[in-house]
Amino acid sequence: FLDDQDRWRVDVLRRLGTGVREWAWDAYRLLQAWDALSLYLVWRALPAGRPGTLRAVPRGPSDAEGATIALAPEGDRSCRLTPWPFIGTEAHLPVRAHAVRGAGGGEAFREEYVAVTGESG
Repeated sequence: FLDDQDRWRVDVLRRLGTGVREWAWDAYRLLQAWDALSLYLVWRALPAGRPGTLRAVPRGPSDAEGATIALAPEGDRSCRLTPWPFIGTEAHLPVRAHAVRGAGGGEAFREEYVAVTGESG
């Protein structure tokens, strides 16, 4: 199985061409930044009114330093990003979230998750 996966990876890299390794790393760093932004929006910082920061967000291919983006709450359901990292002047990024407080994990957590979300998880 692992040999097949390794051959597949080598074939995909060959078909994508030169520069893909650098692009893949930049894409991964962007994924990390947008994941951190989603956590900021729903976890504790934005609802508590605390500012946040996204660090080393790539501005283009091979941007090793990246940008630092400040997150400033504007009410309890939105925030301002400075500098603005998107093409348009405004972005609506709906984030679906549920509060699941099942302490202890295991079956208790699963039961509360199903009760709160309606999903069988």
